[in-house]
This record gives sequence, C-alpha cells and structure tokens, in this order.
Amino acid sequence: MKYKAIVRNLVFAFVSAAFSLFAKADAGVTVDGVDVSAGSGTGWTYEDGIVMFTGAGPFVVSGSSDGILFRQNAADVTVIASGLNVSGLSRGSDQSTIRLDEGQNLTLLLEGENRIVNGNGYCCAINVRPGATLVIDKKAGLTDEAATLYAESSAYEAAGIGGIYDYCPDAGTIEICGGTVSARG
Repeated sequence: MKYKAIVRNLVFAFVSAAFSLFAKADAGVTVDGVDVSAGSGTGWTYEDGIVMFTGAGPFVVSGSSDGILFRQNAADVTVIASGLNVSGLSRGSDQSTIRLDEGQNLTLLLEGENRIVNGNGYCCAINVRPGATLVIDKKAGLTDEAATLYAESSAYEAAGIGGIYDYCPDAGTIEICGGTVSARG
C-alpha cells in the first residue's frame, strides 16, 4: 500500500511539474489590456520574447518584465507607454530593448512613470538607427510631470536613446516634444 501511494504521489508531482513547464505564464506586459503571452492581438504579435507591432496603433503598453523586446514591421506606429517598466537585460548582447530600423517611425506617448533599460553588449535602451524617427511626447491632457520616461543603457558605449559607438554610431531623428525624459548611457 505504501508503495502505491509513493508511486501515485511521484506521478502526480511529475505531471504537475511537466504541466507547469509547458503552461503559458503571464509575461507581465500587456498591449491594449491583453497579456502578451496570449501570442497576438489586433496589430501586434508576441513570440520568443519579442512584441512585434504589425499595425499603426495606437497601442497602450503597460506592465513590467525583464527580457522583453519591442520591434515593428509597420512604417508608422504609435505606442502609449502607461506605467511601463521593461528591460532587455536578460536577452544577451546586441538586443536593444526598443529598436527602430531605417524607414520606421515611432511616436511614443507617455502616461505615468515609464522605465526602459538595457545594458548587454552594445545595446541601447531605445536604439534609433539612421533613417528612423522617434517622437516622444506626453499623452494629451497630461502635465510634463505626469508623463515621464527614464531610458538607460549601462552597456559599453551605447546611448540610453540613440546610437551605439563603433557599431552604429549615428542615430536617426529624435524629437522630444513633451513629458519629462531622462536618458543615460
């Protein structure tokens, strides 16, 4: 009898552990109120830790996560960062938390306190490559103090917002129209 109980408990423990390994866990970041671990929503997808904006938005992005990256394959995207606290630190080198490539334009509207950091390899918190444009502003109706962004890269020779010395030293266009923005790199 004891043997059967032990085996039953071991099988239960193994099945529970296997289920927890394969169950989708919340990523901690939402787009338009949907946890990105759902895989996709209107105008965005999530795979392998990367949120890809495929539509123009506006998208409301909030939450907290380490190891999440943001990319876009639409030319013009608007994101409302609302209490966003993200880091690409656990992703390894050459993975800026937000990266804009040539021909991509991002309007980042701030609501509340937002923090975007990185520090791996040659990575910016927000990498704006030549030919790309980043416009940062506060969400309509907010004061500058109610709409903040702190962007930091502790990586060797990388900007908090902008380019990366030696690898991609030039940056695209960066406009700060409103909000309180601090960048360190």
